[in-house]
Amino acid sequence: MLIYDTKNESIHIEDPKMLSFLSDIYRKTRYLESARDDDLDARLDGLVANLVSFNPEGEPQFRVKNGREAIAFIELLEELNLRSLNIEPLLQPRLQKYKGLFVERDIKRIQIQLERFRGKKCLFKFTKAEYVDAILNGEARFKTASSYNDSGLSIAIRDDELNIEHNLRGLRMTTKDGTTIPVKDNLITTKAAGDYYVSCFSSDFKLQFFPLFDSDSCVVIDDSEKFVNSVIERHEEKFPQFCILFGAVDYIDRYRQLKPKRPIEFRKSWDYSYEKEFRFVSFSESDTENLEPLRTVNIDETKLEYCTIQIGL
Repeated sequence: MLIYDTKNESIHIEDPKMLSFLSDIYRKTRYLESARDDDLDARLDGLVANLVSFNPEGEPQFRVKNGREAIAFIELLEELNLRSLNIEPLLQPRLQKYKGLFVERDIKRIQIQLERFRGKKCLFKFTKAEYVDAILNGEARFKTASSYNDSGLSIAIRDDELNIEHNLRGLRMTTKDGTTIPVKDNLITTKAAGDYYVSCFSSDFKLQFFPLFDSDSCVVIDDSEKFVNSVIERHEEKFPQFCILFGAVDYIDRYRQLKPKRPIEFRKSWDYSYEKEFRFVSFSESDTENLEPLRTVNIDETKLEYCTIQIGL
């Protein structure tokens, strides 16, 4: 539908009819009308991360064609237009972070490294080079969920893991006698019962994950099932008073979706859907307040196969 020219910092419309059609539909519902400006910024961050790609020379590209993310971008674009805000100066700094990261030989090298994992169910851990050796030696790090609500972290890492706020326009509730009443301010907040530990991975490899996660390395875990079972077994031995689970994260569009499929510990805003996250969750039913910020477990690394992909070499 549209493409952003990163050199001239301008948008070119490729399918004006479809763009107009989707914009007209959005104006009838305008589900983002009550969203704060900073919430729109977060949504734009997520959509850019979802839609950006890289050409064979390593240059970032931003093209909106089709799919859920593309439609959501057009709807956000229309909301910004209704607020008399120009999208182009908002896109430029968000795409700037992807420039100059890769050259053609980097792309080819990474493609060759990934080829051996084609068709396998891998897990990907994006991290800094200083932590790679520990991971290769079998260390799995768990951090408290509350520690991620830190303004100093990057947009892909920072998140309020203990609360999810839904902002649904026109939401109504039904009382016991069958009467429907509007929900004031359209806000509903889901809260976790207490703090817990998480250890996060991705089921996908994308070049944009390197800057998004402030990382220069990616550890590819070949046999994800064996790795998960090993971590759970070791965690249960070391921390028997804690329950540990592993699974995919369910991404909730808090402006359009209220009923979740998973508990809050496995739930995040749709703004982060590009992460394709799988996570370990460890919690205690008796103590959710006095948790150390970090804990680790060590598994037998000789039973697993790892591969490290690095940039800036």
